[in-house]
Formats: sequence, C-alpha cells, structure tokens
Amino acid sequence: MYYKCDLRDHVLSPEFFGTKFDVIFVDPPWEEYVHRALGITDHIEYWTFDEIMNLKIEAIADTPSFIFLWVGDGVGLEQGKARHANRRSWCLSCQEHCLMGIKGTVHRSTDGHIIHANIDTDIIIAEEPTDGSTKKPEDMYQIIEHFALGKRRLELFGEDHNIRPSWLTLGEGLSSSNHNKEAHIKNFSDKDGKVWQEGGGRNPPPEAAHLVVTTPEIEALQPKSPPQKNQQQQPMPPLGLGNSGNNRRNSSNSPQNSLAIMGPETTTPAHWNSSPMVGFGLACRSGVGGSRGKRHI
Repeated sequence: MYYKCDLRDHVLSPEFFGTKFDVIFVDPPWEEYVHRALGITDHIEYWTFDEIMNLKIEAIADTPSFIFLWVGDGVGLEQGKARHANRRSWCLSCQEHCLMGIKGTVHRSTDGHIIHANIDTDIIIAEEPTDGSTKKPEDMYQIIEHFALGKRRLELFGEDHNIRPSWLTLGEGLSSSNHNKEAHIKNFSDKDGKVWQEGGGRNPPPEAAHLVVTTPEIEALQPKSPPQKNQQQQPMPPLGLGNSGNNRRNSSNSPQNSLAIMGPETTTPAHWNSSPMVGFGLACRSGVGGSRGKRHI
C-alpha cells in the first residue's frame, strides 16, 4: 500500500496506521542529492539531520524493531560515533551508506523467528541510475526482508518506484494513495483480530501473526552458521520431516537461527549524545554504503 503525504506536516502515530512497525526504511532527500545533477535535481527540497530526527520515528517503531537509514555519502557518519556491527556499502562513483539501528533486544539463541542468520552482504554493486536519480538498489529490500522477519514494513520518503508488495510506502513524491488502515492491519492480525504491539518487556513468540511463516523445507535451504569450537554440529533432519503442523520458526539456540552480522545478543545501549540514531531511540548497529557509476552496499 502507499500514502501520499508531506512528512513535514504528517504526524507519524500508531493511531493513524493501526499498528507499530517491525521495519522502517528511511531514504531522506539529503542536501547532497540537490547537487548531484545540477539542473535536474534542483527541484529537490532537502531535509537536515535535525528535521529527520524530529519525525518521531520511535513512536511507530515496535519493540523489537529495525530502522534502515540512508545517509548519503557518509557526511552524517561524522556527526555521530555509534557502535557498528559491520558496514554495508553500495558502489557508485561516490559512496553512499545505509545505517541499521535496533530498538529493543534480540538474542541469537532464542529469537531466530525474529531475525534470520547469516545475512553477510556488506557490499552491493549496481549501475548508477540516470539523470541524477536517488533510486537505491533493489537488493537492499531483499537484504531487509531476509534479515528482519516481521511483516510490518514501512518506507518513508518513497516515490512510485519504491512501491513494493508487503510494504507501506509514504512520501510526497507518490502520485496517489490507496492506504486503508483496516485492510492493512488484517495482514498482521491474529484470529481474534488483535495486532501484536510491544510485549511488556518480552519479544513476540514464534506463532505471532505479524511474523513470516516458514516450513522445514525452507529452513533447510537457509545458510547455516558453522558450529562453535568444541561443539559438535547436530545433524539436520531430512527434508519433509519434523512437525509439519507448525510453520513457525524454531526460536531455540540452533546454528540455523544464529545471526552473523550481530553479536550474541543485540541490545539498545544508553543513548549517546553524538549518535545520529539517538533521535530514533535506537542503537546503531550496522552500516550500508555506496558509490556512483557502480554502487556497493
């Protein structure tokens, strides 16, 4: 779904959407984009870091949740020194970066139904879009969808080319709207019509309706972590075996459910005054970057 609005005026709230979100993808119009192709991008009305922080994204981010923030050529990285699990880059002739932050806590030993292991893409290479376009590689969506298993996905500052199945896209650059709150939240409601929101300090269980459903066959095809030292790897069951009536991911401590791009657990640390993610109430855990002509993330 998609909704055309000016984010300077529109208040982001759970009441408007009918839910909070598991993933929030933000691609703001930074000032550098205005100078990318003079005469073509002059119409872009850019946003400052302070304006982005004032969006109050933390109000619509569930716990746990993940935010992915494009920060252009990395100038914003100098404004805040936060912890990074790793860096992702997108190879253009001038590099761009995407930061990942987390709200809440996820443990690789118990939350394999919330995050998926072994998403090890640090660099994305793609052709530079023409005419000064700020369009980002499609691969980024695939990385997000493979890593974060919540189905409530929101993109801010979207345009028509950003509209994607299973995402809600907001932005002034959209040509129309089709957002329907009641129809949207049906995708995440349980049998009683309720939508998971916050957990009173606990993470959602594997059977939560807003999480991606899986099968033993799908899980058998997912990349696996190598066994830890002095720990014998457990043999995998053959395809088709197991509890076929349960299509939820096992949340136990298994190699399949470990997370390669994070530590043993990912938490929200105390806020750093210098962090660009502080305004979102998030801990910055990962970066993605890129450059022009060829892009690497």
